[in-house]
Amino acid sequence: IKYFSLPDGKAKELISKIMDIPNNYYRVMFMFLLRGRRSNEVRSLCWEDIDFENKIYFVRDYNNKIRKNQTYTIDDELMEQLNIIKKERGLVFISSRTGKKFTAIPKKFWKNLQNKISIDMNIHDFRHLLGYVLINNNASIESVQRLLGHSSIAVTQRYSNQKEQMAAQAWDTFSNIVNK
Repeated sequence: IKYFSLPDGKAKELISKIMDIPNNYYRVMFMFLLRGRRSNEVRSLCWEDIDFENKIYFVRDYNNKIRKNQTYTIDDELMEQLNIIKKERGLVFISSRTGKKFTAIPKKFWKNLQNKISIDMNIHDFRHLLGYVLINNNASIESVQRLLGHSSIAVTQRYSNQKEQMAAQAWDTFSNIVNK
């Protein structure tokens, strides 16, 4: 698994720039990515999959990697933004060029955003960043597994650098004892 992190300042700048995206659809699209959704899960999301009353949304089994229906909560910030673009049915994100599902997250837009912030990351790195930061800042592995929609906790454990830190601490302890 790829460890991916940004310095705190760059991560905050990325989030700020995403929240300042003038195109409401792109802003919401990137907000879903920030919350750990895979590109295809975002691009396949339909209005029928969003339950505004119960503040949840569904990622259907045929739209996700583990092939199981998944349910996620909608936080207040995301709910506010979804209400701006709310429609009755169909895809949430439709390509203005083709009128159909996006084939990918808009690459030119994403590249411009990266250049403004001076970062180098791909779309899937949103997941790596989220998993790595949460696991290594004491979020429970089970909650991160659920957030990222992993089928196995072993997949989520790969985000942890705790084993490496524990090994380094053990060596430091041994070194301090024998070098007294």
